[in-house]
Amino acid sequence: MTKRDKHVSVMGLRRRNVPRTSATDQIRKMFGQRLKNARVAAGYPSAQQFAFALGMEPHAYRKYERGHAEPSFETLIRMCDLLKVNVSALLPTTVDLTRDSPSHSKGIAA
Repeated sequence: MTKRDKHVSVMGLRRRNVPRTSATDQIRKMFGQRLKNARVAAGYPSAQQFAFALGMEPHAYRKYERGHAEPSFETLIRMCDLLKVNVSALLPTTVDLTRDSPSHSKGIAA
């Protein structure tokens, strides 16, 4: 193991001053937006109210909506139960990896 390898997280992303892959960022952002929309539609007007219903600290929950973290499977299932939605309603199925050129259309399955 090299010194460089020590700074790779579980997801294979470097942790120190290196941005995450664009696909990971897009997945987290889309998940966060879908989560927020589902929360509001389910009658939880604030992130704090929903965090308390989940049994977690509001600052930790807000990281999900902002796209800065992803929940564990157990937390994801609890979210879906409280929001009365399928997991597929929150998780994106494809991610557009194009950056500058709209003529290229690449996607990955999430």
